[in-house]
Amino acid sequence: MRFIQIDEEGYFSSSGVRLTDENYGRKLLSTLTCEKRVFYVYDNTLKILVEAFDEPLVARHIESVSKTGIVRALLPYGLTSELSLDSFRVDLWDRFHARTNTNLPVIFSRSAQMDLFDLADEYDDESLSFHGRRFLIEPLEPNTPIEAGAASKIITPNESNPPVESLLSSILPQIKLPVSRICVLDSPSGSGAAHFAQQGHVVTDVDTREALDFARIHRGEFDLVFEHTLLCSITPAKRLEAVDAWSRLLLADGHLLAIFNVMDRAYCAPFGATEWEIRELLKTKFEFLYWTRWQHSLPQQLGTELVVYARKKA
Repeated sequence: MRFIQIDEEGYFSSSGVRLTDENYGRKLLSTLTCEKRVFYVYDNTLKILVEAFDEPLVARHIESVSKTGIVRALLPYGLTSELSLDSFRVDLWDRFHARTNTNLPVIFSRSAQMDLFDLADEYDDESLSFHGRRFLIEPLEPNTPIEAGAASKIITPNESNPPVESLLSSILPQIKLPVSRICVLDSPSGSGAAHFAQQGHVVTDVDTREALDFARIHRGEFDLVFEHTLLCSITPAKRLEAVDAWSRLLLADGHLLAIFNVMDRAYCAPFGATEWEIRELLKTKFEFLYWTRWQHSLPQQLGTELVVYARKKA
């Protein structure tokens, strides 16, 4: 599979070099599709997996808003899209999101949001009004509480390994992890705790549904927190709590190793996120040491795994 990146301003890049050819960029972006919550573009018949840092479509400016609530947005490479105000949502950082008529996600740049405010009759924290009609802007996703779960358990080296073992086998030699006390935030199907135990680490496995309560009690007890399933099981309104929990669990010089689900959120569990959102959630608590989109995942997970290794800030 061939891969291509879309940077946080919405432009294609490869190996850190931005694609500046307007015609080719517009042709490529116009083929954007979403299949099983992963984005692709087509270069003639060649299918290319898209690794978007933020949403794959970025509204750079707003040209007009009709009386029926249709917003005409200018995208990178001169592409335009019509977006219904009924699809607008707002995230934790007060950024507007919308969906195209083919259900592709769009994020608004600050310039595009200022265009909307300039065009609006009036606006407040919950709505925008155009041509005498008020449109409510709802939160990006509902605040769904995490369920209570099972207690934590110590993992022994002879327990079976889950499918994430192959990824950990590649990552751990790169970060040269010493023997550590590790807290694994697990799901019922397992997310790598046995692999750490087999490498000689002291591992405590915590069900994701128990993780936030566990962190309130077990402060500063671990060298490493391994996160694989917690963040995708809770909605954005709870994600800052999760980041605080990881930080509380760690010793002063502790580390976070995480495999995040970066994919179209689709407003359902498992909840997706973007690299932009992950960066903003973590940056006040952690210093990034390793950050990569994993390109050797199992077929059913290809394009959805972001690996982050970070040090807790003092």
